[in-house]
Amino acid sequence: DADAVLQAKSLSRAFRSAAKAVLPTVVQVRTMSGLEKGSRSRSRNPLQGTPLEDLYRSGPQPGLGSGVIIDPSGIVLTNNHVITGADKVVVQLADGRVFEASDIKTDPETDLAVMTIKSDEAFPAAEMGDSDKLDIGDWVIAIGNPFGFIIRDSHPTVTVGVVSALN
Repeated sequence: DADAVLQAKSLSRAFRSAAKAVLPTVVQVRTMSGLEKGSRSRSRNPLQGTPLEDLYRSGPQPGLGSGVIIDPSGIVLTNNHVITGADKVVVQLADGRVFEASDIKTDPETDLAVMTIKSDEAFPAAEMGDSDKLDIGDWVIAIGNPFGFIIRDSHPTVTVGVVSALN
C-alpha cells in the first residue's frame, strides 16, 4: 500500500541522515603487538616441525578494528578485544589523518575501551545517546570500519536492527 511505502522511504531517509552525521566520527583502529622485549616475537615457534607451524606467527602482530570519536577533545571509544595486548595503537580518521593513541583505559567485562588522540583542532564527535531510554523493539544503527578498508576511498559499514534484549 502507498502509505507503507511512504513510511519505509521515510525510515530509510532517517537511517541515511543518521549515518551521514556519524560517518565522520568513525575511525579505524590499528594495533601492533609483539614489539616489547620478551614478547612472543622473541620466543621459539612451539609448532615448529609440525604441519601446523605456519599457524604460529612470530614477530610483530597487527590487529584491526573500528571505533568512534565521542568527544571533540579526542576521546575514542572502541572494543576492549580490539586493543587487548597491543603495544601500539594507531587511530585513522575518516579524513585520512593518523594519530597514535595514548591514555588507554579498558574494561574487559563490558568489552569497551577508551583512548585519547591529540590535535590542536577539535575532532568531529558522535553524539552519545542514553541507553536507559532504549526499549526492546527500538531501532538501532551500527556503523563501523571492521574490515580495514582505506577510509578515505571507501565507506564504513552501516547496518540496522532492533534492540532484542536489555541488560
